[in-house]
Amino acid sequence: RKTLGDLANEVRYTGTTITLTRHGKPIACLVPVEDTMTIGTRDTVPDYSVPEGWALAGEIVEKNDETVIV
Repeated sequence: RKTLGDLANEVRYTGTTITLTRHGKPIACLVPVEDTMTIGTRDTVPDYSVPEGWALAGEIVEKNDETVIV
């Protein structure tokens, strides 16, 4: 078991997709953000579209001894 922050970092830096399971059944996937957008979308999403106070993708919001919350 890894923390969500560890899994998010693995996806970000390796480009792999991770499937989360519960009782052996898939319930969600973590995919690199680039895989969720078309090339045209990547160029048209302005930085200011992220609400003020929210973290940008991959930014560490809070870190304690064991957990990174993104």
